[in-house]
Amino acid sequence: MRFHSTVLAARIFFLSLGVALLWGALPVAATPPGPPAEEQLFQETCELYLHEVVDQKQRRTRISEQALNDPQAIACNGYVCGVELFSARGDLKIALDGRPFEVAPAGPERYRYTLFPKIRGDALCAGDGFDIQIQTATARRDLTIRHQGARLLSPDRQPADSLDAPPVFRLLGQSPERFRARGRDLTERLAAVAEGIGYVEKRFGARLVEHVDILDVGAGDNALTLRGRHQIWFYAETIWGESIPELRVMAEHEALHLAVDEIGLTERTAIRALFAELSGYDPLSLERFALVTSGRLNAHANRPASAASPLLAFIDERNYFPGMTGGHAADNLDEFCTSLLHALLYADRLEANLQRRLASEVKAQITRDLARTLDLFAEEIADLGTRHSPPQPLNHAAADLFRSAAQMINRPSPVVLDDSVPTAATPSDL
Repeated sequence: MRFHSTVLAARIFFLSLGVALLWGALPVAATPPGPPAEEQLFQETCELYLHEVVDQKQRRTRISEQALNDPQAIACNGYVCGVELFSARGDLKIALDGRPFEVAPAGPERYRYTLFPKIRGDALCAGDGFDIQIQTATARRDLTIRHQGARLLSPDRQPADSLDAPPVFRLLGQSPERFRARGRDLTERLAAVAEGIGYVEKRFGARLVEHVDILDVGAGDNALTLRGRHQIWFYAETIWGESIPELRVMAEHEALHLAVDEIGLTERTAIRALFAELSGYDPLSLERFALVTSGRLNAHANRPASAASPLLAFIDERNYFPGMTGGHAADNLDEFCTSLLHALLYADRLEANLQRRLASEVKAQITRDLARTLDLFAEEIADLGTRHSPPQPLNHAAADLFRSAAQMINRPSPVVLDDSVPTAATPSDL
């Protein structure tokens, strides 16, 4: 019994071995290969949208699947001012020339990746093209986008009162020829901006503005700066809509924003506390705490109705410079510091503006608050020079401005000027 079992087992073994050898010799159908990792990455990328400015209007354009899979560059009719990408994957790493996209959930198994400039209507890239890199741990795909980048504009006139060559003017939105055709006095308008910037740079002995970008898009009437960027943005509506003298004052104001940032005035706790006090916030209020600790208020913060110092309105450009309309020193700490510096650049108008027909108690409060403000700023700038070492010419020039103005305010004025003197603006908020 044991003998026959052994023989049977042996036969079964050799039969199995033969089947195995025969199976190995036969061709076996291969598993169909999946799409390349790069192609699969795009299959999981649902939608790509480019925000463009075309003929002064913003529009949102969806890029077709065919264009996404085409190795050729994606061409746009205008310039790109934002990118959105939707995907079922939340682990994508997406960047535009090294700038990472933000990601947020956009529904069940759907994620939204975005990149927009901080200035509304600005181009994501000043050049004529850029790359978007989309990658995971195992695959990467680059998309090349071609758009209408910035075009150079020339003020056609060298500012007489400037530190160096004028900044580079660039236009986004249409050709320089079409833009110039909208008004004969564009040269004068650009020159006014260049002169305003040049005046500030010469007074502070430092280069503050490298580029002035004009955005020909219906996004607002304004001029803007960003901390850390030696650049000013003007909307085309502002360039064409404001008077030439106003454009110069606006350019000075924006250049002074950059000076305030370079010096570091808004980082000083004592200056923050002073602004909170001048704004009328109670010493124990949450608003004052926020201002002193962070330098900023929540957008929905309560603002005192009438407790603010009249000094804030006094240094507004519309009150300090005759015929001007701008100025909002009470809005926030940055605007307060900038308007104050602007007033001190024209310190010869201080006494004239203080001699206007104001109530005696208002005039006394302005003088008192201005005197202690000048003293505090002079001390803080001197301390900044020893602790943080900002650019020395800028620091020294600012310190001289505050010391000179403080001496002027603290000495009695022997002359009372006529209310109609042309250097004294008519108060609108005092």
